[in-house]
Amino acid sequence: CLNDVGNDPGRFGTSSAGLHQANAERARAWPHTMLATSSHDTKRSEDVRARIAVLSELPDLWKLHVARWTRFSRSKRRQIGDDPAPDRQDEDLLYQTLLGVWSPAEDLAALTERLQAYVVKAAREAKRSTSWIAPNPEYEKALGDFVGELLADPQRSAFLKDFQVLAATVAFFGRINSLVQTVLKITAPGVPDFYQGTELTALTLVDPDNRRRVDFDAAARHLDVIERLQGSPRGLLWEQEGAASKLFVIRKLLQLRRDDPELFARGDYQALQIDGARKEHVFAFSRAHEGRSCVVVVPRWGAKLMDAVTGLPVGEQVWADARINAPTMRMRDVFTDREVAIDGAVAVASVLAEFPVAV
Repeated sequence: CLNDVGNDPGRFGTSSAGLHQANAERARAWPHTMLATSSHDTKRSEDVRARIAVLSELPDLWKLHVARWTRFSRSKRRQIGDDPAPDRQDEDLLYQTLLGVWSPAEDLAALTERLQAYVVKAAREAKRSTSWIAPNPEYEKALGDFVGELLADPQRSAFLKDFQVLAATVAFFGRINSLVQTVLKITAPGVPDFYQGTELTALTLVDPDNRRRVDFDAAARHLDVIERLQGSPRGLLWEQEGAASKLFVIRKLLQLRRDDPELFARGDYQALQIDGARKEHVFAFSRAHEGRSCVVVVPRWGAKLMDAVTGLPVGEQVWADARINAPTMRMRDVFTDREVAIDGAVAVASVLAEFPVAV
């Protein structure tokens, strides 16, 4: 997920302290910089990358599945001279990307066509076995054939049956990652940018895949559901790959920015200290301006936090004694309308009692 435009694959993530420092510096020196998570040239959309990031939390499980998949797929590889086609790096790239874009609702023929175009383009840009300047038609055909055979005959495919088990876990935690990324983009110092279509969950790849017609009708339907929502927004997480929950978060936070633009344009940035056994799994900060405050709390490394998918990362069972140190005040959660009393500190379980993110 780091292998994309503007990213450095050699820099693996950042610490909470490092992100707090970068945010504080941006608030001081570059408060109007653009915060973008997808563009017209993105190789994998923000939601695809949010899923692939989950694999870094589950290395043993990932290794186990990949070992099985390479065994299942042995007969689908070709031999070109002394080398396999696809080679191991391209095969791993394909599995990761497939986990990023997988949707049980998508037609397999359409998915196959998208992935075939993607892997050839990626292989050319990698320049190991083929390239734009010197294309290798034999290797590229082997790549396309491999994708086609991998996704053929879903009723009998040992690969697809095993793949969908991991895909469900990755999609679940990727959905949480996507919400976290969205909340941070809209509330951290800077100006949030939304590439067309990413207001909903966008499981797209490099152009022309990410330049398809935006489904405004679907967006309108989700918006209608959100506007009529009564009670907890928790159920939105399972609407069409989490599309409704992402739009819900965007709508609520853009309304918040509209209602108090100075807080986000000029507000101070303050990292909030977390205590407790699970403090490494919480990231929190406050924005403050002229007596008004906003506190942001999001989870980190959800897959490492929860050994199995038993529900959302909410409540005392998940967060135990984790606490956020914050000034004494009463606040209202933008997403749930719950009032939270902070008396020098507040339990994460209280803040994240209903929804995986809180503002």
